[in-house]
Amino acid sequence: MDGFPRTLPQAENLERFLEQRDTALDCCLSFSIDSEEVVKRIFHRRQRELRTDDTEEIVRERLRHFDGFTAPLLEYYREKGKLLEVSSMGTVEEVTAEIANLLASLQQRSCTNPEPSRSPTFSRC
Repeated sequence: MDGFPRTLPQAENLERFLEQRDTALDCCLSFSIDSEEVVKRIFHRRQRELRTDDTEEIVRERLRHFDGFTAPLLEYYREKGKLLEVSSMGTVEEVTAEIANLLASLQQRSCTNPEPSRSPTFSRC
């Protein structure tokens, strides 16, 4: 997961906020990637952009922090049936194609088994 929400209280507040506006999330994308691959990619970014803040120690600490906060979010959205997991180990093109396929599948399911939806995104089939 990347972006917002980053914590369970934020997710709960977002859900209440959307309910008050008679809407809901269709899904939550979780981007999974091996920690060593993250370190490798950020090391390459550091070299390209001459960044001094992307040391291996700092990156590993960010990953530990991120994992600690996102684990409850993954379970929260998994229990609601809204979690779509995307492998980020491939190229940009491969990851983009996987996201497109997951979203198309989600839309197909919502059109095949329509449920009362407050979501404007997938209500048009």
